Amino acid sequence: MVGLPTALYYRDLFVHRLGATTADRGFLLLVDGQVMTAFGIFIQDFLQFRVQYLPEMSGITRSSKHCHRLGKLFMLLLTSGEMEKRLCDILKLWLHEPKGIQTTSITVHEEGKTDRGALKAVSREKLVDGRFRMIYRGDFRDDSFAGVVSDWLKRYGERTRAQSCGWGFTPRGHSL
Repeated sequence: MVGLPTALYYRDLFVHRLGATTADRGFLLLVDGQVMTAFGIFIQDFLQFRVQYLPEMSGITRSSKHCHRLGKLFMLLLTSGEMEKRLCDILKLWLHEPKGIQTTSITVHEEGKTDRGALKAVSREKLVDGRFRMIYRGDFRDDSFAGVVSDWLKRYGERTRAQSCGWGFTPRGHSL
């Protein structure tokens, strides 16, 4: 967890002028010491028992010419069992644990490929401009960061131009 201004700084660095967010807690996800994702959650509705899932209000994963599907890796890490434990410790959610993560995406397609497979679509609304507002949920699983990265590498690790992510990603040599 970092200060919200720091998370928003990285969010703006990755994608400019996204506008305001209602997130009240900011986080950075680092891979091999480099910031890969900036995300924010809004914890108040969860603390007041209005929702069972932690709302991810913003989540931006940097793009890479060498490493594809980093957004999918982030979503899988975000819903991992290790992330649940870390969020519960950081946010002091020991008595009332969240079921998982919920997020909203605006997309031109009826489903976003980043979220597909990591989260389940629970709502789809067609907007007047033809885009879709999708609400996704993912229950926390019982896995570790290392297991998620290993599985992701097996599935997507070879789908690069140079056959390497350039961040030291190897099935045995990753660090989070």
